Amino acid sequence: DMNWDAIGAIAELMAATGALAALVYLALQLKHNTEALRKSELAARSSTSFQGAHSWAELNTHILTPEFATLTARSMEDPLPSISIEESARLGFLGRSALERLDALHYLYRHEQLEEELWNVRVTWARRFLAKPFWREWWQLERQSSNYSPSFIADLESKPSDGGPV
Repeated sequence: DMNWDAIGAIAELMAATGALAALVYLALQLKHNTEALRKSELAARSSTSFQGAHSWAELNTHILTPEFATLTARSMEDPLPSISIEESARLGFLGRSALERLDALHYLYRHEQLEEELWNVRVTWARRFLAKPFWREWWQLERQSSNYSPSFIADLESKPSDGGPV
C-alpha cells in the first residue's frame, strides 16, 4: 500500500517535470521568435537600403538630357563658371532634390535602418559635391532654407571633403 505522502511526492515530481518541460518549450519558442524577428529586421533593412539606392539612381536620370548633363558638368568646374540665373535655378532644384534624398537616408541611418557603409558612400559624395565652387556657394544659402534636419547638416559638415572625384 502506498501512503498519501508517497502519492503527494509523486504528484509534486510530475508537476515539477511538467513545469520544467513548459520552461524548456518557452525557451525554444523565445529562441525561434528572436530568430524570426532578426530575419524580419534584416529584410526590412535590405528593402530600405535598396529603396535608398534606387531613389539615388533615379535622381541621376534627371540629368540624362545632353543639355542638362552639360550644365551639371559645368557646375563642377573650378574656377566658378559663368552660369545664368535660369541655369542656377535648374541646378538648385537638382541640388535640393539630391540633398533632400540624402537627408532622408540620414534619417534612416540614424535610426539603424540603413547600413553605415551605404551612408558613408553617400555622404562622402555629398561632401565632394559641395566642395565645388558653384555648389559651395549654393549650399551656404540652401542650408538656411529649413529644408534639412539640423542633425543632417551637422553630420554633412562634420568633415571636409576628401578631395576625391564627384
